[in-house]
Amino acid sequence: MPDSKDGRYTIEDRQLIAETADLRVQILTLANDQQVPWHYHSEVTDTFTCLEGPMVVKTKTADADHELLPGDTCVVSPNTAHQVYQCG
Repeated sequence: MPDSKDGRYTIEDRQLIAETADLRVQILTLANDQQVPWHYHSEVTDTFTCLEGPMVVKTKTADADHELLPGDTCVVSPNTAHQVYQCG
C-alpha cells in the first residue's frame, strides 16, 4: 500500500498520471477504511473527480460535505481544510 508523500497515511494505490511545475494529476484509490486526512494547501486548488464511488470530500466551510458519485467533481480552493474518504 503506497504511503503519502510525507508518510503520514496509507492508501490502497496512487498512480501519477502527469506532473509539471504547475499541475499534478493523480488517481488515488482508497479502501473502505482509508482516508486522506484533514489538510490544506496554501497555493493549490484540488479538483476531485469520482471514478468509482461514492466518495466524500469534507471541507471545514459552510458547504462541508460533498458526496460524489462516478463522474461528479468537486473543487476545493486554497487554504480550505479538507479530507477525502470512500463511503459505501
